[in-house]
Amino acid sequence: FTKCSNLKSIVLSAGITSIAEQVFRECTALESIEIPDSVTTIERAAFHECSSLTDVYIPDSVTEIGNQTFTKC
Repeated sequence: FTKCSNLKSIVLSAGITSIAEQVFRECTALESIEIPDSVTTIERAAFHECSSLTDVYIPDSVTEIGNQTFTKC
């Protein structure tokens, strides 16, 4: 989804355990994301430069957030 300029919100499905490196990088219209309790890792720069991001739910199950994950948000 990198550089997907029309993506505004994301609700990830239960069962996902990790959010991949740079998967939503530069999604400049992205405003919100809901991460399910099954996720334990958010990899490096997953949401880097998502400049419209204002609403993020990160569950207690997340034990690792990579470098630059929310840089320039």
